[in-house]
Amino acid sequence: MVLGEISETIKQFAGAGAALAHVDIGTFFADIDALTLAWLPQSIVAVLAPGGLAASGLPLEHPMLEPLPLPSGVNHGHCYLYRRV
Repeated sequence: MVLGEISETIKQFAGAGAALAHVDIGTFFADIDALTLAWLPQSIVAVLAPGGLAASGLPLEHPMLEPLPLPSGVNHGHCYLYRRV
C-alpha cells in the first residue's frame, strides 16, 4: 500500500515499466481536475512501459499516449483508455 498525495507518491514509480495503470481520480469539478491534469499525463507516461495501458477517469492528453476505443456500453466522457507508444 502506498499512502500520500498521489501527485508526489507517483514520482517514486517513474521508470517502473508498468503494464497497466488505473487512475480514476477525476472529481467532476473542472478547476480541481485541471490541476490534476497539469501533472497526471506525464506521470502516467513515466510509469508505463512502452505498450502499457492506462485506464483513466480523466482525458490524458500527451504525445506518448495513444487513445484507444472504449468497449461498447461504456459511457464516453467517464472513462478513457490509452496505450503508451
